[in-house]
Amino acid sequence: IDGNKLGERGLTEFANGLAGNEVLRVISLRTCGVSARGLLSFLSIVVAKSQVEVLDVGDNSLPVGNKAFRDRVAQYDALAVKF
Repeated sequence: IDGNKLGERGLTEFANGLAGNEVLRVISLRTCGVSARGLLSFLSIVVAKSQVEVLDVGDNSLPVGNKAFRDRVAQYDALAVKF
């Protein structure tokens, strides 16, 4: 869904909509206005409630150079997150 400006609320609604998903394995959220807080919330929902394996969040304003942020994302090791 690249290029759709979801914002935190839209991202959370999308994550909740994936609950019980058994088909979708790869999601691309490039250039969707994903924030660090929104991404962490999304990950907590998606990892617990779906079968998504790969998430591409490139071209968003994420603090990828921040070690604490990357460590928090790495906690969701069931999902490969691409920056």
